[in-house]
Amino acid sequence: MVVVITGASDGIGKAVARRMLARGATVYGLSTGCCHLPGLRERRVDVTDREAVNRTLDGIVRRWGRIDLLILSAGVSLISSADRIPLKAARRLMEVNFWGVVYPLERVLRQMKRQRSGRIVILSSFTGLIPLPYLGFYSSSKAALLAYAQAVDDEVRPYGIRVTALMPGGVRTDFTRKRRCYPPPDASAAARCRRVYDRLGWEEQTGLRPDTLAGRLAQLTERDCPPVLLPVGGIYRFYALALRWLPHSLLRSAVRFKYCAPHPLPLPGMPHKLYTPSR
Repeated sequence: MVVVITGASDGIGKAVARRMLARGATVYGLSTGCCHLPGLRERRVDVTDREAVNRTLDGIVRRWGRIDLLILSAGVSLISSADRIPLKAARRLMEVNFWGVVYPLERVLRQMKRQRSGRIVILSSFTGLIPLPYLGFYSSSKAALLAYAQAVDDEVRPYGIRVTALMPGGVRTDFTRKRRCYPPPDASAAARCRRVYDRLGWEEQTGLRPDTLAGRLAQLTERDCPPVLLPVGGIYRFYALALRWLPHSLLRSAVRFKYCAPHPLPLPGMPHKLYTPSR
């Protein structure tokens, strides 16, 4: 089996690459960093560079004649108020999180249609279903992936291809540390922004381990009829059910209370000085 993984240099992508290598697959990792994972065939590629992505994938197809599994896990995040978002950073986020999925997918899809088989897994986020305050651009990019995955899956089923968008909640990776934060100048708004930043970081650093998520993803690729949208993590499956039955206004109120309202007690297990405002 020939597997291509974007964002394979660390975090979820690296954990998935390790799991696929253990299964004996031929695994290519596309990323801008170095992974140093034995057996992984690394390719230094920026997923927002369409021509470079196409050249790399064309080389893989020439070498093996097929691509069986494409896992799209490259992504970035930032926190900012809607009126203070640095447009350069916001555009970069949308380039990586959305177009960094579209470019590899379109090229691999042509090959999968020729071979009339293949699986594509997109790493979205539960924030695509339940957007978080101060994560407007990140949530929007992940919501776009959910819509895109559903549309593409309907297109490619006649070719024996299936597309799934995973919606994990918090995962224990360096994503927390790498997230950029641009707090608003107003003191009260900055305090709310900080609470969102800290609580989101706590959820991530006490959430799923990357290896656990990689195991779920590996199981998913073996299913004959995989779901198109799949929440990962017990509490997030419950949230998905709640979206069906509870009034939307109630859920939004719960989100505002959880992330924005001041709480008297500190969050247990919160990394010290997690909040580091960006300039």
